[in-house]
Amino acid sequence: MMRKIKTALDLGGFNKGDNLLEVGCAKGVYTFEFAKMGFDMTGQDLSVKNIEVAKERAEAMNNNNVNFIVGDAEDLSTFSDNTFDGVTLFSALRYVPNPQNAINEIFRVLKKGKSAVVDFVGERMPVINEFAAIVMCEGRK
Repeated sequence: MMRKIKTALDLGGFNKGDNLLEVGCAKGVYTFEFAKMGFDMTGQDLSVKNIEVAKERAEAMNNNNVNFIVGDAEDLSTFSDNTFDGVTLFSALRYVPNPQNAINEIFRVLKKGKSAVVDFVGERMPVINEFAAIVMCEGRK
């Protein structure tokens, strides 16, 4: 887990104190690790149960720099444009029915010039080629 976090930090260029969004956070395992490192974290997941567990854990830990909300990766309308210094999405894109919508939303909520770090379960995941094409198009803007 820590190797994945270190890689995300290196790739994303995130700095302590940055406001980060973790899309598809489940019960917040990675969200809490980033918060411990000094990031202001928002974890978002489609599962009400996962978010309830994460909120209970945050309350028990008296953790003030983490927030959890229920939401869909394809509709981040809870957030304004240019809200986050970075976005992470760990292994959740494979569950999204329309990855293009999720990527569009991620780019919308990211501050201009900031990074999103998305990982994939395996190289045979069909969405990888689609995602690479999306990123290349977004990178040209």
